[in-house]
Amino acid sequence: MLQEWVAVAPPFRFWCGALERHIEFAISRREIIHFAANLSKHSLLRLGRIMRRIRAQCSNAGIDLENLDVVHVREPFVAELESRLAYLASWLVELLGALFLALNALVTHRYSLKGTNRTEEMIMPAGITSDALRDLYGGVLVFKHYDPERIRRYTPRVQDILKMRY
Repeated sequence: MLQEWVAVAPPFRFWCGALERHIEFAISRREIIHFAANLSKHSLLRLGRIMRRIRAQCSNAGIDLENLDVVHVREPFVAELESRLAYLASWLVELLGALFLALNALVTHRYSLKGTNRTEEMIMPAGITSDALRDLYGGVLVFKHYDPERIRRYTPRVQDILKMRY
């Protein structure tokens, strides 16, 4: 599912003041992460390949950049990347919160079947034969049971309209 998610290429649109126009092209979430990682760690002089890819994206969208005009695109492109990544990070935390909520429910349910701290008395899932795994499983069951409302309260919610857009 993650591979499918990062392959989605929603429209990527930003204003380039130096060129006095909006620039828009489709870019996958994987490419957003790739561009952001490379643009944040390299100086402009080491970004030749990335800048060529930005120029190619613009060219594919029907925007032919003259000479060094791609340099003017870099700053607003990076600003939009950072905005998207902040949003995507919030969405990821929301998804992790949902996963934590589900795992907490599973642990709470499994513990309620035979509430004990003694692993030898716990009902083990089929296939757990190793003492180390039995101890690990038992440690998880008795670790902590969080109030589901507390998990929901501290899990961010991203607007559904933005999930479709980005």
